[in-house]
Amino acid sequence: MSHTPNYDAKVKMILDATTLGERVCPISGETWKCTQEEIDWWRKFNVPPTDVSPMARRRWLTGFNLGLEMWWNKDMLSGEKILSYVHPDNKIQVVEDTRWYAEDWSSRVSVEPDASKSFFEQMRILNKGVPIPALRTYNPPINTVGAGLISVEDSFMVFAVLNTKRSAYGWLLDGMEGCQDIFFGYTSTDSFCVNHVERLHNCRVVLQSQDCFNSSFLFDCRNCEHVFGGFNLRNRQYIWWGEQLSQGEWEKRAKGVDLKSWKTFSENIDRFLKRLDGEAVWPENFNIRAEDSSGEYLVRCLRAHHAFGVNDGTDFYQAQISHNGCERCAHSSGFTASSDLYMVAGASSCSNIKFSSNCGTSRNLEYCMQSYNCEDCFGCVGLNRKKFCILNQQYDEDEYWRKLDEVKCAMLERGEYGRYLPGDFSPAGIEFSTANFFDYPEREMEAIGAVRFDPSVGAVQDASNMTDPETLPDHLDNGEEYVGKPLIDKELGRAFAVRRDDYKFYQKLGLPFPRRHYITRVRSLARMANTFTSSERACANCSKSITVADNLTFKNRKVYCYGCYLEYLETRG
Repeated sequence: MSHTPNYDAKVKMILDATTLGERVCPISGETWKCTQEEIDWWRKFNVPPTDVSPMARRRWLTGFNLGLEMWWNKDMLSGEKILSYVHPDNKIQVVEDTRWYAEDWSSRVSVEPDASKSFFEQMRILNKGVPIPALRTYNPPINTVGAGLISVEDSFMVFAVLNTKRSAYGWLLDGMEGCQDIFFGYTSTDSFCVNHVERLHNCRVVLQSQDCFNSSFLFDCRNCEHVFGGFNLRNRQYIWWGEQLSQGEWEKRAKGVDLKSWKTFSENIDRFLKRLDGEAVWPENFNIRAEDSSGEYLVRCLRAHHAFGVNDGTDFYQAQISHNGCERCAHSSGFTASSDLYMVAGASSCSNIKFSSNCGTSRNLEYCMQSYNCEDCFGCVGLNRKKFCILNQQYDEDEYWRKLDEVKCAMLERGEYGRYLPGDFSPAGIEFSTANFFDYPEREMEAIGAVRFDPSVGAVQDASNMTDPETLPDHLDNGEEYVGKPLIDKELGRAFAVRRDDYKFYQKLGLPFPRRHYITRVRSLARMANTFTSSERACANCSKSITVADNLTFKNRKVYCYGCYLEYLETRG
């Protein structure tokens, strides 16, 4: 029996009249094709069709995921200065995490739904009055600065992180220890500047590789050791820029290269990046055991279509950044251990969630933000252990369903229901979210109502008396006096500093004194990975037509279809 019969009848009529074919996206202006698969997902979730293109929806959702930013904000209750991923000029207020999770915020602000008014305007009242946790940490980290953390110790400026120790400057980490400058890093130790890696030890500048040790400048390598400059290698050791050496020859060359020199390091990384853009062979995708699936970075997936960055997912459509066995999710981003999500950005252990952001251990929520352990709620912000609430207003069960039917019908008629949350609802701010890794079109920022914030307000690093990194000594050993002093990243226009722990890390791994802000470094690293957008191109070996994820850095890649790629690996032993 339907709880919302009037809404159900209206949306069924709309879906029955929906036709296949081209649409023009009102957000991006791009033309896209509505497929039967798209319509089937709308029917599954009982939502109306949209003219917003799948790519514009994906970008919109990433604007609600964590980025790489941290600011000095103010605790709404105590007035004390605290760190938060929420910019201090954002209308969304914050409270220290332990205090937030311990209290009930539902009585602070609630709104009696008015079907004659814009629902988002009513929800905006909650956004301004109900605080959210400053750091989104589910258990207090130990001696750590970052956001979105679970079981993290002795780490600094890390975001969306699990089970990690002594690491710094990274996004989406799990099981990392003693690492810095990381994008998608898993179960690795003592490594630097790594992107989509797993099980590394003592490595520097490594992309798309696994099970490698004591190596530098690797791309697409597996089970390799003592390699300096390696591409598409399997089970190899003592390789120097593609040349096979004896152990003695390799060790002699390695002693002659001092990467603590900025000049030497820069020359080698420039050589590495140049080889990646035209000489090295890229597979059509980096998927592993992805059956009946399409997309990029899929591991152990089944029927994941147009998906990106998914581990252990089943029945996905246009969804991204997910792990821990999620099922039946469409147009969602950044979620774990959840099922039946539609247009959700950030969910953990949830089921049947729509048009929501950053919710946990909940089910049957729509248009909710930062709500936990909740069930059957609509348009709520900052709830914990609640049921049958609309706009944070509590109802008995029968009244809840009657009100909900009325609200959803009114939203449907105004064209609100089916549209994602306005851009100014993003806690991090669209420009400082995951969207910062890519090129978020200005047109789309304006179309979704994104708000821009001044990065100098609430800055963590003191910006007075900054030193130009170009004036630093070439060698790390001569730069100790600059530890802790403000430096300027001219391109970013932001101050940064090298901590004492950073300096020790660079000494241990034999690396130069950095010249760029960590945000610039990790963003550049992220842009070396493939993206969730794709295009058709020809295999560089056999000319077969293949679908390939785009790459913002390496635009001249040599990409092989999977068959040619396997043959290429075999020829290299």
